[in-house]
Amino acid sequence: METFRTQNRGGRGLKGVTTKSEDTPQLITACFSKDRLLIFTDQGRVYGMKAWETPLGSRQSRGSHIRNLLESLREDENIVSILPVSRELLEEPDDHYLLFATRLGLIKKTALSEYVRINRNGKYALRFKIEGDSLVNVRSATNDHDIVMISTTGYASRFSCGDIRASGRVSGGVYGIKVGDRKGSGGGIVAGMVAMLSADEYILTISKYGMAKRSRLGTAEKIHDTDASGAPKFEDDGSPKMVTDGYRRTKPGAKGVRTMKLDEEHHDSIISVRTIPDIEDHLFLLTKSGMMIRIRVSQTKETSGKSTRGTRVMELRDKQKGGFTDEIIFSSRVSASLLDVEDDEEVSELGEEE
Repeated sequence: METFRTQNRGGRGLKGVTTKSEDTPQLITACFSKDRLLIFTDQGRVYGMKAWETPLGSRQSRGSHIRNLLESLREDENIVSILPVSRELLEEPDDHYLLFATRLGLIKKTALSEYVRINRNGKYALRFKIEGDSLVNVRSATNDHDIVMISTTGYASRFSCGDIRASGRVSGGVYGIKVGDRKGSGGGIVAGMVAMLSADEYILTISKYGMAKRSRLGTAEKIHDTDASGAPKFEDDGSPKMVTDGYRRTKPGAKGVRTMKLDEEHHDSIISVRTIPDIEDHLFLLTKSGMMIRIRVSQTKETSGKSTRGTRVMELRDKQKGGFTDEIIFSSRVSASLLDVEDDEEVSELGEEE
């Protein structure tokens, strides 16, 4: 990680990955060498291997082809999530679950214990109930976690992990958010899902054209609204003006509530949804052309309004011709606890807020 210096938000990034023809980077996963990696594909299969079995390379190295590591990986499979599982959790997986989110809005909850012994040959992690559906991402959780599913069009559905009944390894799941052409939906498909324990943790949504919005999960309770100076607001009749603290709770399968305003003129959409336990965590953003930028989460502005776009974290606009020259395809969060303080260069907050 130290080979990628921290940059100002709103920058263009630097060449981070050397790619072969028509190949683009998809994701970055931070882990310990003794972790076990559960590798999930869009076709609903899961493969297991030890983290130390992956080759160590430099920033500019091309890496090894995944099929050299997973010989059973099928030609039509694309990796969508890599979940590191610690040795401690492998030994005591009780009361821990894996949650699966699909692009058409379904969510499945299965005990982690059903996956800890899966090897490189792979097995089905779930079966799709709808033709044309595919896996978006996978998260680990307990029944104490809040789950938030967010669509590419900017809608969020929040509910408790305990609201979802646990099912077997190859079951299909239930609806978690209403998307696509279903009646009453907000359109789009599922961009991502997060599992969170603390109301003070943040959700960071990132659009393909470089905008990011950071908001508290919140308690979902009604609280007294305040202005920018912290003074309480009141209705015309003198009663306190109340707002929902953070993301409003809905039932699984709901349309959800608006969470981010997007540039509809250029068909911007949410491509990444991340949980942020610590604003000193760092983000790596990868674009389709292989450009990379590393920023601190603290360089983004905390916002709560539904109509805000957030801040520009990567400059992808063509300011002369209009439109955009590139797009973000994935992001990765690296915990502040894993970073070397001396490696974290001082940067100024030069990003654009909109």
